[in-house]
Amino acid sequence: MKPVRLVMSAFGSYASETVIDFSNVQQGVFLVTGDTGAGKTTIFDAVTYALYDRTSGQKRDGGMMRSQYADLSARTYVEFTFCYRGEEYTVRRNPEYLREKKRRDADGKRGRTTERAKVELIMPDGSAYEGNKTAVNQKIVDIIGLDVQQFTQMVMIAQGDFLRLLHAQSQERGLIFSRIFDTGIYRRIQDELKKEARESQEELSENKRNVRREMEHAVCPPDFTRQEEWEQELRTELEPDFNLILPMLLEMTDDGVKRMKRLSVYIEENQKKYGQAAAALEAVRAVNQLFEGLKQAEERKRELSERRKAMEELKVRMEAAKKAEKVQFFEQECAQKEATIRRLSTQAVELKSGVVRAKNVADCYKSEPDNLIRLLEGENGSAAKRLWEAVEARMRVSTSQQKAVQNTENCRLMYEKAREEFLQAQAGIMAQNLKEGMQCPVCGSVHHPVKASLPDAAPTQQQTEQYKKALENADRQVRRLEQQLEEARAKEQGIYQEILQEISGMEGQLRQLTDTKRNEEQQLREAQERYLHAVSEAGFKDEKSYRTSLIEKWQLEKMEETLENYRESVIRADEALRFYREQTQDKQWADEAAVSETLKKLKEEKRKLEEESREWYGRNKRNEESQEALKRLARERQGLQKKCDVLTTLSKTANGTLGGSVKLDLETYIQRQFFEQVIRCANRRFVRMTSSQLMLRCREFQNLGTRGQAGLDLDVYSPVTDSTRDVKTLSGGESFLAALSMALGLADVISSTAGAIQMDTMFIDEGFGSLDDEAREQAIAILNELAGADRLVGIISHVSELKEQIDRKLVVSRTAKGSTVRWGL
Repeated sequence: MKPVRLVMSAFGSYASETVIDFSNVQQGVFLVTGDTGAGKTTIFDAVTYALYDRTSGQKRDGGMMRSQYADLSARTYVEFTFCYRGEEYTVRRNPEYLREKKRRDADGKRGRTTERAKVELIMPDGSAYEGNKTAVNQKIVDIIGLDVQQFTQMVMIAQGDFLRLLHAQSQERGLIFSRIFDTGIYRRIQDELKKEARESQEELSENKRNVRREMEHAVCPPDFTRQEEWEQELRTELEPDFNLILPMLLEMTDDGVKRMKRLSVYIEENQKKYGQAAAALEAVRAVNQLFEGLKQAEERKRELSERRKAMEELKVRMEAAKKAEKVQFFEQECAQKEATIRRLSTQAVELKSGVVRAKNVADCYKSEPDNLIRLLEGENGSAAKRLWEAVEARMRVSTSQQKAVQNTENCRLMYEKAREEFLQAQAGIMAQNLKEGMQCPVCGSVHHPVKASLPDAAPTQQQTEQYKKALENADRQVRRLEQQLEEARAKEQGIYQEILQEISGMEGQLRQLTDTKRNEEQQLREAQERYLHAVSEAGFKDEKSYRTSLIEKWQLEKMEETLENYRESVIRADEALRFYREQTQDKQWADEAAVSETLKKLKEEKRKLEEESREWYGRNKRNEESQEALKRLARERQGLQKKCDVLTTLSKTANGTLGGSVKLDLETYIQRQFFEQVIRCANRRFVRMTSSQLMLRCREFQNLGTRGQAGLDLDVYSPVTDSTRDVKTLSGGESFLAALSMALGLADVISSTAGAIQMDTMFIDEGFGSLDDEAREQAIAILNELAGADRLVGIISHVSELKEQIDRKLVVSRTAKGSTVRWGL
């Protein structure tokens, strides 16, 4: 990281905007010089504040850096442009401070407001990095590779802090080296080994839990001789002893197999006894069923005997019902005849009524045709109704014909009058032009003593023709109506003749119906005689007894079925009785209850044996499964234990936690190699600056403690006294030279390795005042060598001799209005 441009506004002792351009100072040593309190350290504070929101000494925060010389309208900020790995970045940061409002209040004055703290990071492509203040701060750390603590120990050694890197603890140096030399991969290896060791331990613990579950899954028989020993293994928290567990489980399984075999023998014997008892019970039941069948057959026989009288009575009733069925035939014949006679009587009455009505119509038509409507009231579609309709139609046509005749006469009179007036008008017209001596076209005379006169309103020839045409139309209407009247009269006569024929037909039908009724009445009398004869012949005392039997006739089919069933039942009962008597001959009734009780006991015994067998089968099955699972877990545990031992040893070794050894982890071991390189590079300057009186050394392993993190401890060796002591025992001047040498050595190693940090700049605030002239000259010479052509070293010092030794100077001046700065010689 190299500075390019630093802008300070209202920051510290700098009231106005102050710009320091480093573009022409990119290598070598330069001196920041000026009076005490002028603001030299503020320049280093500004750089540190821009990058980390802290000052170089970390004793003041940004809010305390508001310039006392600035007015309320001035903006307080720091803008720092730097180059890192060939790319340019710009950080602009301002603290929280009070400033003057941009707008005036109601009273016309400008009040005060708080400007919030902000930070902005401009990336090499010119874009602003997106994120809040915390994100931007972290991005800057990621770019440079150092946090504020590491930056102030390695790059910007603040006033009074140059000994921090020298006196740092081993753990603190480890954090610095981790970023500088990118040794985090070794920490990740340590963490991964620790994780794998922990996971292998967990796998062993899970294996132990699985062993415990499988042991709990196994079933220890209640009378197992090693039951107490087995339960003790279940309760123990020690590692599982498979040499003890597996043999015990095998014993339990073998014992269960033997029990199963014995139970199989018992079950087989029980099944044999049970089969014999079941066969005996079947035989007893068969005999007892025969006796029971005999008993039921005898009871059935008694029941059928008791029903015999009822069946005989049923038979008598059934015979009577059959006779009543035959008598009913004659009764139905009489009923049919009576119905026929009633129908014929109704038809005869209807015919007589029809003849009377038809004759009344015919008589009325002859005498009073206009009164037909009174007779025909309520008639629909009959010939009489049609006759009246024909009369009414004829009367309408007759009325129309009379009106047409009258109209024709009127048309004739009008035509004749118009014709006469038209002719008179023609004579008057000719008379107007007729002169004496002229021959009259009408009479042929040449003398005209009395000329025909011209009427005032004579019809025209067209009007006369219209009257004539109206007369002709009227004559045609009369002739048409006369024809319709003749047709109506003919239709009327035709319907009248139909009525006469209808009357004649109905009278013939009436005579025929009368003869048919007379014959049916004669047949009814004969049928009644046959009916009474059938009742008497069937043996019924009277018609009431016949009626009673006739009612039962409707149940005849059911009575026949009942009687037939009874006969069949009697036959079956006789056969069953005969069968059971033959089967029970020479046999006795047996006690079924005793045999059933024996069978019940055997069945219960069988149930218990099978239940016990199932229980033992389940125990054996679970124990066999547990035995196989435990064998597998034993093999698995052997491999897990070996893996765990290896990973645990590796983890403890890599993380420096092996008991009784130095607390040196893998990352620290790797960092120790870099540390030794830094010390070798540092000694090239330190030995020269101390005239070979002192030398820095990394503390030997045998001298490292076993408590806390160690490995990066620093000692100082004196070749003069051949003694080694802690670096903290150095004097003030020696400590400054040692710290400077360590910082320069660290820069050398970083430059020569592919570390994650690129250190191209170093700032040193004070410390040279504790050196004598010789040591100071050697220190400056070494800094010039260090800077070379690529590095930049800035020094703040009040030592006047340095002004003569360092050519490039950044001169800071103090005025009443704040500090100013300029490059000078």
